Amino acid sequence: MVNITRRLASMPDLLEEDISISNHSSETLRKSLGQHGYQLVDTPMLELTELFLRKSGGGLASQMYTFVEPGGERVSLRPEFTAAIIRMFLGRSEKEVFPVRWQYAGPVFRYLREQSTGLRQFTQIGAELIGADGPYHDAEILALSCESLQTLPLGELELSIGNVGIVQGLLSQFNVSERVSNFLLNNLSELRKGNSSVKNVMEQARRIGILVDKDSLTDVNGVALNTELENLTRHLLAEPTTQSVGVRSVEEIRTRMLWKMRLSDSPENVESCFTFARSLSMLHGQPESVIQDLGQLITTHGLKPVGLDDLNTTINVFRSHNLENVRVQLDLALVGKLSYYSGLVFEIRTIAEDTQSVLGGGGRYNDLIRALGGSKDVPALGFAYNLEQIVDSLRQDSINETDRKSTLILVIPTTTQSYDHALRVARKLRQSGNSVEVSLVNPKGSVQKVYAKQRNIDTIVTVGSNGETQQHSISN
Repeated sequence: MVNITRRLASMPDLLEEDISISNHSSETLRKSLGQHGYQLVDTPMLELTELFLRKSGGGLASQMYTFVEPGGERVSLRPEFTAAIIRMFLGRSEKEVFPVRWQYAGPVFRYLREQSTGLRQFTQIGAELIGADGPYHDAEILALSCESLQTLPLGELELSIGNVGIVQGLLSQFNVSERVSNFLLNNLSELRKGNSSVKNVMEQARRIGILVDKDSLTDVNGVALNTELENLTRHLLAEPTTQSVGVRSVEEIRTRMLWKMRLSDSPENVESCFTFARSLSMLHGQPESVIQDLGQLITTHGLKPVGLDDLNTTINVFRSHNLENVRVQLDLALVGKLSYYSGLVFEIRTIAEDTQSVLGGGGRYNDLIRALGGSKDVPALGFAYNLEQIVDSLRQDSINETDRKSTLILVIPTTTQSYDHALRVARKLRQSGNSVEVSLVNPKGSVQKVYAKQRNIDTIVTVGSNGETQQHSISN
């Protein structure tokens, strides 16, 4: 029998103290974003599934909660905000003044296996800057994401910066297909890990036909291969299931197959690109040092520098914001978890002795608006925080108790006649911003004092028959 009272994995219940800290953190972050000119907007939790599949990538699709609603539409609980924000923007783009600065906050949903860490429902707080291009706006988003976090007691932060556009631009110069460059782009972090990981990536590349042994490809114009292709096409034409080829001759089929093979990636180009990607993946550290090493790597492989000047400008402009306690790292293997990123990508972590927690991240997605139905490309970028991860990372001893909740007061009527007076006293105290409970009548109040200590109530107010009051502080 199914236990209907069993809580779903990775979906915790919350008590008042948890909610209080979470609300305080959320309000603090949203206030900071608002002070930078980002207006609060919201979107439905339920959207058409295709909205999130169009450019987000297969990884996100496997985590989505998707179903067919009674009306027949295929819909999903939102796994992230950006696609929905862009859908909203497309519906009112003619009414907006560019650049558009929006912020948002709300729950998102991603399926996780029961043994996985993380939450299936968590809160994203983020900002989107739409209609703004160039390194100065990249630096604005980087600074905003760090500066807002610094309104909370999180200690030192680490900002890791990457750039998908630069990496794609360099890989494309090896004259390989988009399939090859995307494969290497998505495996840069694995290539960095060591020889065993590199071997695994190479084996995967061979399985899907990206890495091909040179000996297995003879001259596509050679007699041997032509003969094999002719035998193959004759065999296929002889099968009953191949009658759909129509009137095409063996020569036409053979010619088309040869043409496709000529368009496939050169094994030499793929291997050179693989070698370059492996070297590129190792570049991470202080931005100035990484940019210098990247320049040398580009020269070694005879490539043209792509986007390095803008990247350098972005970092310099970010530093001009003079944010303290932010350690900046440039990591060229950082490409983001969503496939719609087209330029800048970044992550923000806490720096602790035992662990590093990712608090949020984002990037530039200049191609997303057209992909979701826009008539033209519109530059845009943004970021999102994981509120629950932020709350878990807060230094609890640095959170001011008065910021989390109001003073707790217990009002005790000492007689039946004083109960009406106690209600009026409680009302006035609530109007002053306090949280007040009214007890049942108790002449001595001894039981209520024990209750007050157990509930962490700060103050007791006793009310007499004539409405006179006495205040008593509770020391825990």
